[in-house]
Amino acid sequence: MEKNKAEGLYIPKPPIPAYPKDEHGDVFVSKHKYDYDYESKDFVFRPKNFLFRVKRAFTRLGGLLVGETVVRIFYGLKVKNRKILREHKEELKNGFITVSNHVFSLDCLAVSYGNVFHFPEYPMWKDGFESSIGKMLQAYGGFPVVRTAHSLGKAYISMKEVIKEHKWLHVYPEAACWFFYVPIREFEPGTFRLAYETGTPVVPMGFSYRPRRGVYRLWRRKEPLFTLTIGEPLYADRKMNREEGTKDLNRRVHLAVINLCGIKGEEENEALKKNYSYTDHLITNIK
Repeated sequence: MEKNKAEGLYIPKPPIPAYPKDEHGDVFVSKHKYDYDYESKDFVFRPKNFLFRVKRAFTRLGGLLVGETVVRIFYGLKVKNRKILREHKEELKNGFITVSNHVFSLDCLAVSYGNVFHFPEYPMWKDGFESSIGKMLQAYGGFPVVRTAHSLGKAYISMKEVIKEHKWLHVYPEAACWFFYVPIREFEPGTFRLAYETGTPVVPMGFSYRPRRGVYRLWRRKEPLFTLTIGEPLYADRKMNREEGTKDLNRRVHLAVINLCGIKGEEENEALKKNYSYTDHLITNIK
């Protein structure tokens, strides 16, 4: 797909006939392998025992040496504004949250590459956690989010624990992975409620796309190349009540991610959703 001249964006072909009507509906098909009783008091959402920590250390070493390299080679990953994380090092040392659009299956490795030699923890849906690569994803930093009152509460507590331990929490507030989707979908509020309650900075990140050129055309020719752009930290306005402060931060972070992806604003973002038909493996401008 050529660059959309009206918007100044490169719009890649989607790998599926159509995306769900529900903006949070997942299209990533996971091969189920494991079953867990999340309601059991014996199930641990964030293991901390010695053997698990050893496993995590080796998994993250593999991610650093192999996984991030694979992402850079397969997807020509470029990172812009990495210096922002260095400039705000003192500000972020007590724990911070990053958020981004969720647009390909290895984007957790791309996010890690954006903050070299650091590794995030991140919530992930039950389907991914129970998939054939679930244990690897857990070892890298994932913990489960299950749609029951008990388990959603446990996941939120886990997110809060990451911050209390002065660590890095990465969240995909769009909830679902939509491959190569250009507009930024609606953000779920939980992340921003957490940032309000804890006073934690939120660093927006955005994935945008580039056409394959040169040597990158030798493999994965139907997939785009990726650019990850990092934005300035944002804080909740705690002079507002929790509900309004959460909504306000959600709105500001959403707009920041939109801009980082090269979209001019909310109006253009909505126009992208309406004016392109993502069907039949083609994107047709219907203006």
